Amino acid sequence: VYNQPIGLSNAPCIGEQGPEPSGRKRALLVGVNYPGTQAELSGCINDVLRMQGLISQMYGFPASPDAMRVLTDDQSNYSLLPTRSNILTGLQWLASGAQPGDCLFFHFSGHGAQQL
Repeated sequence: VYNQPIGLSNAPCIGEQGPEPSGRKRALLVGVNYPGTQAELSGCINDVLRMQGLISQMYGFPASPDAMRVLTDDQSNYSLLPTRSNILTGLQWLASGAQPGDCLFFHFSGHGAQQL
């Protein structure tokens, strides 16, 4: 069983609606199905496409490439594949120039592992 230590005090806005984002919205979405491997999955790219629609339609994220980047392993363009390098570059892009009020969103669908 996973136990997370409880903080010393409650956050000031528990049960209240958070502030509206006042700056730019950016998103990085990553879906890895691992096709042709023993670890192949079938729904990760679909997860990303559904998340892309959700954050665009419900939360107003622009779908333009300067505001949303999508990395999936069904792409023919190497720069859009979910490689370690492309994911790290995407995370750097996501956080670069972040200002108070910006809304940054990261979504990963695929296998997970911890590497030390």
